[in-house]
Amino acid sequence: MITEEEKERIRKEHRALLEKRQQELEHQVTAQEQSEHDKLVKDELETVIHEEEDKFYQDKPDYIKVKDRQGNIRWMLKSEFDQKRYRKHKVRKKRTHRSSKKILEKVSVVLIVLAMIVISIILYRSAT
Repeated sequence: MITEEEKERIRKEHRALLEKRQQELEHQVTAQEQSEHDKLVKDELETVIHEEEDKFYQDKPDYIKVKDRQGNIRWMLKSEFDQKRYRKHKVRKKRTHRSSKKILEKVSVVLIVLAMIVISIILYRSAT
């Protein structure tokens, strides 16, 4: 049998454990609310910054709005944008030239091998 003192001690320990869990849950809820609030503030700040950038650069006809692969929006001078686009085109052209050169090399090797086989067959038949 459990004495009254032991029952009281167990009740106090369990009550303390429950209070601690309740405090942890309250702390988690407030931390989550704070992070949600911080995210909303950050989103609002980004919106304001983008609106101000749009207003600023719309008055300048030399700038254009560009979105990169990651979805980031930048303002660039038209000349800078044209140079970048020209470089990309040049790199693509160089890559296709390289790949077509490799294909041509492979085809020429196959043709040389076929020519050697045909010549060896002709020589073999003429010898016999």
